[in-house]
Amino acid sequence: MIITCEFLTSRYVAKATHDEPEWPPHPARLFYALVSALHVFRSEGNEGGDIEERRALEFLEGLGNPLILAAQSNQIGARQVVTHHVPANDPNPVTDKQAQVGGRKPDHLPEHRRKSERQFPTLLLSNETRQVHYCWPGAMPNERQQRSLRQLFDRVSYLGHSSSLVALGLSLDDSTGASGDLIRWEPAPDGRDGIALRSFSKGLLQLLDQVYEPNEFSQQNYRLPHESVIYAPASGIDKGISGVPASYFGEHWVVYRFPDWVRIPMSAVLSLTTNLKTEVCRFADQEKLNADLKAMLSGHQQGSGRPYEGPHVAFIGLPYVGHSNASGALFGLAAVLPREVDGHYGSDIESIRPILYRIDSVPFRGSPVPLERLKARDLSRPGLPETLTPSRWCRSAKVWASVTPVALDKYPGFLFGRARKNEDEVARTEKALAEARASLRQSCVNIGLPAPVGVDVARFSWVEPSPPVSAFVSPKRAHQKPPPVFAHVRIEFDEEVLGPVLLGRQRYLGLGLFHPCAGKKTV
Repeated sequence: MIITCEFLTSRYVAKATHDEPEWPPHPARLFYALVSALHVFRSEGNEGGDIEERRALEFLEGLGNPLILAAQSNQIGARQVVTHHVPANDPNPVTDKQAQVGGRKPDHLPEHRRKSERQFPTLLLSNETRQVHYCWPGAMPNERQQRSLRQLFDRVSYLGHSSSLVALGLSLDDSTGASGDLIRWEPAPDGRDGIALRSFSKGLLQLLDQVYEPNEFSQQNYRLPHESVIYAPASGIDKGISGVPASYFGEHWVVYRFPDWVRIPMSAVLSLTTNLKTEVCRFADQEKLNADLKAMLSGHQQGSGRPYEGPHVAFIGLPYVGHSNASGALFGLAAVLPREVDGHYGSDIESIRPILYRIDSVPFRGSPVPLERLKARDLSRPGLPETLTPSRWCRSAKVWASVTPVALDKYPGFLFGRARKNEDEVARTEKALAEARASLRQSCVNIGLPAPVGVDVARFSWVEPSPPVSAFVSPKRAHQKPPPVFAHVRIEFDEEVLGPVLLGRQRYLGLGLFHPCAGKKTV
């Protein structure tokens, strides 16, 4: 069963906070609107509303928390929040009586009332994003309940603020609304990596009846009861892409944002991520974590210094790239947690999260740079730069291009440089390119992806405005023997794969970060 809510004026006005709009619309708002429609026709001897409609709402509240299908927040526009000064809706009988005693005018008229600050955060929707679906898979109301629900739907005119006009519809086909670029929000069983939404459960209808009981207090001062439920996006943003190959790196990140006045070039990413990893390991030592958890953070086995076998935490930079007007500067950093596979890494991930949450700054060139950790609800906030959201890097695509160059796992030989003067030099270069492509294909396999069908290697990136390879090679590293080989890479798979894609020797420190792109020009 699916209840579809369509915003008729392509706007949704509701508060998450005074300055931020609410998205997705909380399930409790839908239930409040239906209860209000139930009590519209209450009368003497029928204070609880129509008995059949009431039974239909009792059936609805007994279904439990719905799944929510809604557009991604980065596809929705938002108006700038402006503070308005408005009079209170109802006169206060206490202050009214005091005004009469003091010789002042009573506040029956709005112009005589004190004005308070009010904000009306507003989302601007399009034809593609103005529908929200509340789903209960497998639920099937009988004909009487269906008729009663539709009668209630006909009397619901708005959701949230009265300017958010809506039309509600009922569908018994669970596939309705499952198409399109929608995020599927579902209750998180372990209560993590999500946002708190107000929902409803059995017994809420009886509590809401008290709101409509005659009383001398204003109804607007009644705090509506609700159940707070943690909702999280389905794995991979849309779970409908089941069977899509995915890397060992997961979608649940700990994201740190730089202040607006901090703009660090992308070429400094290795220095930042190294310092961030050092800070995390320092906190891990203070907390006296066991050896396995420390290894998941550091990437090295404790005591021996050998590389940790298995996926572990990667520290990456989040640059502003992807179009011609992008600056290429880093907007923040992120700790990329391993993807949970068949229940593995779950308890370990939860044990290391408190360590990652303690980070509030990172050293850079002798000075600490402050960091703001973005919570799950912040990542769905309208206006947040898309580069700071994991969904930007965790999409599914066939073609991927590097934003930061890949540090090749093996030394392939001479790749770039002056023009080839003879056939031997041309042959050596072609051999080096072939070895580089073979190494990159193996790198994809190493992180759980299939081998790509095409690989391009170059000094310059296909993603604007990423710097060339030379910007990431320091003079000190250039004289190492053998010298490190960096290359910008574009890879193509024969099917869509799910990001994030991180390749190469320095993938756990931000090099080899790939961006999904369109086009087929790999060889």
